[in-house]
Order: sequence, then C-alpha cells, then structure tokens
Amino acid sequence: MFVRECVRVGRDPRINLAGLTYHVWANGTSAQRILRDDIDKDTLVRLLREEVKRSNWICLAYVVMTTHYHVLLRLREATLSSGFQRFNLRYARYFNRRYAARGHVFDAPFEHRIVEGRFDELEVSRYLALNPTKANMCSRPEDYQWSSYGALIGEFIADGIVDERSALKPLGGSRDRYRMYVEARDARTRWDLIRTRSRAAPSPPSSSR
Repeated sequence: MFVRECVRVGRDPRINLAGLTYHVWANGTSAQRILRDDIDKDTLVRLLREEVKRSNWICLAYVVMTTHYHVLLRLREATLSSGFQRFNLRYARYFNRRYAARGHVFDAPFEHRIVEGRFDELEVSRYLALNPTKANMCSRPEDYQWSSYGALIGEFIADGIVDERSALKPLGGSRDRYRMYVEARDARTRWDLIRTRSRAAPSPPSSSR
C-alpha cells in the first residue's frame, strides 16, 4: 500500500465537511520558484500559523518547498475553501510586492484530496516529511526547518502550527514510533507500527492551542 499520487481533484461536495481530513497543496504558476529564500519560507510558515488559528484547523503536518507547499489537516468547521483562498492570496500579495511582480503566483486556488483512515493519514504525513530529502534539499528530514517533522520528533521546539497530540495519536502518541514510521521503507513494517502501537505511551501536549 502506498500513498496516492497528488492529482487535482474536481469540485467535491464534501470539501468543507467538518471532521474530515485533507491533504492540501498548491504549486507555483508554471512551476516557478515561489519560495526563493529563507525569508519567503518563513513568511509562508507565519501565514500558515495565522490561518490555522483563524480557520480553526487541526494541522497534522506540513512542508514548505520552493515551488509548492503541502498541508495535512482536519477540519473543525467548514473553512477549507475560505481558509486556503485567503492564505494563498496573502502570500501572493507578499510575493508580488517583494519581487515587484504582477499576476498569479499559484496555478490554482489549491488542490486537495480527502484522507481516509490512520494508514492513509500517516502515509501522507510521511510523504510530506520526506519531500525535502527526495528533492536533495537536506540529507535527513529532521534537518529541514520548514517542515513539521523536526518538531514532531522532538528535534525542534513546537512551532505553534501542528497539533502534536492529534498528529501522533495514530501511533499511540509516541515520537519515537513516528520517527520509525517515517524511516521505515517497507510498507508492511509501517503497517505493523500502527497495529502494535503502544497505548500506554504518553501523548505530548498540544502545540496549536
């Protein structure tokens, strides 16, 4: 079993249904570099932190790359469309202002798919964590600072974006199991980590509320 490929999803009548989990991403127009340096990435992360609070999202994972970003979240309210439209618009205004540019920054308002079940959720989270290493932006996923992974395994301080309790719940609240899950290459090994998760493992305090 593997995480499904990121493909554009059409109008989904359930797009704003509270309680569902979504993998959301957006790409720069014509695959342009819309996050050109640390300042751009820091700005997008700050805007994401603000939008998570404003839209009342439960953020489970995220990663900010150079041509795109990914977010894994669960809705408390019907705020997916309004939240990401506002989030992208705010970044586009910043980008055009900083680089004296005009026109669209993203190739679409946002793209998404509904995430179903614990395994699917963890596979998406793992996919996001490994994005920087696959793009040769770092040697270890925990070294990349514009991702939720480092904080979730305790390498960085909590970033105020991800709800760590919710993100680690499928693995019994264990940071170590989450690290093992991300590092495991065999899908069967990852599935066993879910099935044998320690129910006694203490859950970390939530960092998003």
